[in-house]
Amino acid sequence: MNLVASLSRCLALMIVVTLGSLASGRALSQDNAVTLRPERPDGTAPQQIEAAILDEHGEFWGAWSGAVSDRRTVRIPLPALGRWRLLVAEPAGATVEMTVTPNQDFGLLTLPRTGVVRLETPELAQQRLSFMLELRDLSGQPYRSVETADRKPLYRGESVEIPLPEGAWVIDLEAADGRRWQRAVLISEGREETLKIP
Repeated sequence: MNLVASLSRCLALMIVVTLGSLASGRALSQDNAVTLRPERPDGTAPQQIEAAILDEHGEFWGAWSGAVSDRRTVRIPLPALGRWRLLVAEPAGATVEMTVTPNQDFGLLTLPRTGVVRLETPELAQQRLSFMLELRDLSGQPYRSVETADRKPLYRGESVEIPLPEGAWVIDLEAADGRRWQRAVLISEGREETLKIP
């Protein structure tokens, strides 16, 4: 093996080792798991749970999904010791947030009553403009779902459906051309509310 090949192999090995170290720094570990007993408002247990793991400052660290056990519990792995924020939902359901620590038995977690807001944006779709959304409760607290925990997604098309917890919400929409709209909506369990913007 010549010198160039040897150096190339060493460099490749260093890159692999470095990347592995970075990945393990954010790896989720069952050794640090928190145990939850998720339950719908009607007392039934969901089959599946999804979670986003955030640090105390709200920075996204990882996502997890898994089946609820026969004992109606789930163990959600955490990255390390310390306090963590979890966004938890069942698929297509609204998100509930809590603060947890590794090896904690959190106990009962009641999932929120969920409705759906359907935003219709035919004008933006016709103009082929994407848009971003921000959802807030009446106190101004932003709503983060499991799907949007690590980013503010760009939406396209004539409509988008978003599951939300029951209650009053404010929706801010910003189009790619800088135009903005704000709407308020009242969400009820099991119902779909339609808003047309603009």
